[in-house]
Amino acid sequence: MINNKIVSESHRTVLVATGFALLCLLSGCSTTVESKPAAAQALESGGPLPSAVTGFLGPDAAKLAPGPEGGAPLVWMNPAAQ
Repeated sequence: MINNKIVSESHRTVLVATGFALLCLLSGCSTTVESKPAAAQALESGGPLPSAVTGFLGPDAAKLAPGPEGGAPLVWMNPAAQ
């Protein structure tokens, strides 16, 4: 005969492991929402660009324009490029 206490403990271990695995899987399926970077929002609203952008690009930051839909939020296109 099999001891019922041993079977009960093994079932509990399996249930805990299964619950933990399901928790990990479901938490990985959360929905994310895409938001525009602060620099793109500032450019669209006519406000100043964040210091992280102007500090990195310097005076060239003023050449940035809104990018295409679904693409990079800010772009610079060389007007002499063909």
